[in-house]
Amino acid sequence: APVVVNVHGGGWRWGNRINGIEEHYAGEFTSKGVAFVSIDYRLADEAVYPSQNEDVHCALEHIRANEEKYNIDTRNIVIMGDSAGGHLAAMEALRPDSKNEVDGVVMLYGVSDLWNQITNYKDINAIHYLGVKNEALAKKASPMYANLNGAPPFMLIHGTSDTIVPSSDSAKFTNKLKQNNISANFVPVVGAEHAFIGGSDYHEKQIHQRLINFIIEKFIEILCKQMI
Repeated sequence: APVVVNVHGGGWRWGNRINGIEEHYAGEFTSKGVAFVSIDYRLADEAVYPSQNEDVHCALEHIRANEEKYNIDTRNIVIMGDSAGGHLAAMEALRPDSKNEVDGVVMLYGVSDLWNQITNYKDINAIHYLGVKNEALAKKASPMYANLNGAPPFMLIHGTSDTIVPSSDSAKFTNKLKQNNISANFVPVVGAEHAFIGGSDYHEKQIHQRLINFIIEKFIEILCKQMI
């Protein structure tokens, strides 16, 4: 089966792979023949950048090394994440050694510009993640300033009333992806605040099927072959 890999949020400092999103979406994908994997990573109070990024990469390498055991096709991977997890998912997909191995990225109110988070939103968690308040390091660790050549398609979902991570950054990052000829779809959810995915919220219902459809479209060819 093709596989969706979920990276949890929590400001890089809290949370684990059981964060509600896997409970909400895993059944949706497995019912359609798509495997769902939710992963952990070291939190920022234990280890700082790039530890979390390396852990996400290590998890994907583990999945690839054990694809026969898990009965999955690691040539077909979409990575998704919420908030800090969206940031880590994007950075994994933009690694030079991962760009050709990830078929799509879903950022759920994800952080795309760490320096903006730190300077304009006074995000202490972002500083904990980096280990220091440093502009050069913040930009090195941000999808907004990454080399986008050869990047996979992106879907960015963000509430317009998010006061923790600005939806304007997702819109800006989407435009930058498009300027680099990368397929990108920005889905603003009017009135939604931060962390609205994974429940029965009114705003969640607006994007639920669009999120699923985006991912299924990346796997449509292999899923059709499985049905023959």
